[in-house]
Amino acid sequence: GMEKEFRLWNDAEVFLEYLDAAAAADTGPRAQRLLSLLTLMMSAGTHASLKALAAAARRLVAAECCAFVEDATPRTSEQWTPYVRWADTLGLDDAVITFNYDRVIETIAPDHALVVTDEDAIKTAKRLNSARVYKLHGSVDWTRVDGALKPTKNPRYALTCEDEELAIATPGPAKADHNNSGAAMHLWDAAMTELREARAIYFVGFRFPPGDAIARERLLGAIRAGVGPGVVIRVVLGQSEKDEKRIKGMLEWVMGGRGSVQVEPLYAEDFFGVV
Repeated sequence: GMEKEFRLWNDAEVFLEYLDAAAAADTGPRAQRLLSLLTLMMSAGTHASLKALAAAARRLVAAECCAFVEDATPRTSEQWTPYVRWADTLGLDDAVITFNYDRVIETIAPDHALVVTDEDAIKTAKRLNSARVYKLHGSVDWTRVDGALKPTKNPRYALTCEDEELAIATPGPAKADHNNSGAAMHLWDAAMTELREARAIYFVGFRFPPGDAIARERLLGAIRAGVGPGVVIRVVLGQSEKDEKRIKGMLEWVMGGRGSVQVEPLYAEDFFGVV
């Protein structure tokens, strides 16, 4: 009975959004449902702080991202070969826009791509003929100081920092705060400029999550404003026919016939292995 009563989310991202929203309004109905659940589950009959619980959940996400890369051997593992091959082709003409918090790109492309956090880093990447990488939802090795986002030299920083220093924009009010901060807005503006000026655009594994309205509106707005005639957008989502039709429809509307949308029936590893 309890399982049915408290089935309030379908996946990790929905859970994080629900938990963060409850922590932001601890007298609201979401908070009360979670507090009731915690009271039932804990033998002492007490409950933890929802804000602390929300921060702990974000750290679990960060820990998974950190462990994933630490266990990887990209230069010797056959499974990583297509991704390393793609990373080795990156250069000055390329920009990567990602919403992941992990350090995969830093691991597989240290000589070909530079993660940027400010205008100086963008200039440095261009001077070094490197691709620019925009991690618009933050990174496990970044810190938040007085509203600014700064890289650290600690790949596990998100596991040991103070709650308020976490620089990963997980779903919920925390993501809105992150996206609206001055530092993140600068990254968004720079990334959208790259998108408007692109001669070719590839969406690989990104499904325009229905719950992420900010990302959807900004990405589609940049494409609507800047994509010129003849530009081809390729969508790579494996065999997800429902998502493919939805994304193709949105992109074709904002392009207004100026270019074309090509859906590739390939997984990411297939696409990077053959293109």
